[in-house]
Amino acid sequence: MNSTKAASVAVVLLAFAAVLGVSEFLAGRFLAEKRYVPITNEQLAFYEKHYEELNHLRSIYVEPRAAGTMDTPESLMFTVIGDGPRKVLVQGDSWAEQFIASKPTRELLRDFAARDSDTFVLAGTTSYAPSPMTVQLRELRAEFGVKADVVIAVIDQTDVGDELCRYRPQRQHVNGKLVVRPFPFDSTEVYALRKPFTQQDIVNSDDWALVKLVKLARIRIAALLDRADKTTKCPWEAIARPLREGVSPQDRQYFLSVLDDYVEMVFAVPETTHLFLVTHRHRLHATGEYRLDVRDLLREEVSRSRHGSRITIVDFPYDTRTPADAGIYVDGDPASHLTDEAHAKFYVPAVLKSLVEHR
Repeated sequence: MNSTKAASVAVVLLAFAAVLGVSEFLAGRFLAEKRYVPITNEQLAFYEKHYEELNHLRSIYVEPRAAGTMDTPESLMFTVIGDGPRKVLVQGDSWAEQFIASKPTRELLRDFAARDSDTFVLAGTTSYAPSPMTVQLRELRAEFGVKADVVIAVIDQTDVGDELCRYRPQRQHVNGKLVVRPFPFDSTEVYALRKPFTQQDIVNSDDWALVKLVKLARIRIAALLDRADKTTKCPWEAIARPLREGVSPQDRQYFLSVLDDYVEMVFAVPETTHLFLVTHRHRLHATGEYRLDVRDLLREEVSRSRHGSRITIVDFPYDTRTPADAGIYVDGDPASHLTDEAHAKFYVPAVLKSLVEHR
């Protein structure tokens, strides 16, 4: 009887082990094809290392990745064009990222760098504003030794809304230094990546495949059961509101203080001798629908900064006020981005002209 029971137990255990083994094999096969982020594990590690203080890096969803210009881990933060002795750092939001994302502009910069013996460090990142730019500049210097002779900072009209809505809640000072924290795990903001990163880290872990599936299922179930309001807190309407309605005196001073932080970081090293602040009116400035022009805030910043003599605001040789649809803007784009042709034909040459005059 005892031997029969032992045999039965052995059969049950063998069957259980077989089911477990098959399940583990099938789970492993399933997870082998599963990716929650469309970047390599090396790029993921780079991103996770930096976004805790920088909020986000360049988009991981760009396809194709600017014709091979964003295929290394570091290219999620910056890309280098040229190898001349003068280093020119370009920072800012998508208007600055267009310096590398636009083929005509890339070619223009390569020609200019070769002719003028410059090295361009292109660090533009969509939705950046002075707060993440300040942290990015510190990281570029500390980890990658980027100490530019000249800094070009693209300050877009939307930077005001980005600072007031997106980044003010994320700004912290930790051990005396500014950080811009990532958005929470369950956030629906555009650059909220904690959840997919956590899911990918689970897939990449050394746990058993079945354990990984359980962990992933818990995240999925928690999301299904979560009844909290998941409305995006900073949609386009919130970002554009300061442009339409203006800002309060308190918010104006807050934005200027954020600009102060950035300017002080720019000139924190002796190698950097000049800062160019570049901005551009949006389509709705021409129609009168936008009341606030960030150029006025930049002028106020230059006038009050102790570094004002080393700061130049770049103006453009074309009138964006008339007509409003002069063909320089991307059709249907509420953010009034320039077409690649206009970016390379008008916008960038105005910046390069200022560089030549400064040399």
